[in-house]
Amino acid sequence: MKLPTKEELKPLGYAALILLVLAFAGAFMTPTGFWTMLALGFAFFSYLILPGYCVMLNFNYSALERMILGMVVSAAVIPSLMYGVNAFGFRLSRANVIIVIIIVVAAAILYRKAGPEQHPQKA
Repeated sequence: MKLPTKEELKPLGYAALILLVLAFAGAFMTPTGFWTMLALGFAFFSYLILPGYCVMLNFNYSALERMILGMVVSAAVIPSLMYGVNAFGFRLSRANVIIVIIIVVAAAILYRKAGPEQHPQKA
């Protein structure tokens, strides 16, 4: 298991900062309250950005490619898993969605491929 480095986690921080700024802007420019906009930004981050980005850490892409492809992966994987959870008889609820997201993020980090220094290429 290889944990993500600070350089690999910087794009997540930038995305969270952008969503925080958008929450402030949305709270001032719309009649929606600040806490509602902040909750919406957190939901976008935890549902669309975080799981896919953690999955894409297993592939050799740049940070921008990882962020963009990660959002696509999240948009495909999380609803598919929620459909499977519902098919097994569990109700769709906020708690179940959070549990599935946590499982996807944890599995992606635990499955993180080791770098080339640990598994040399076979000649």
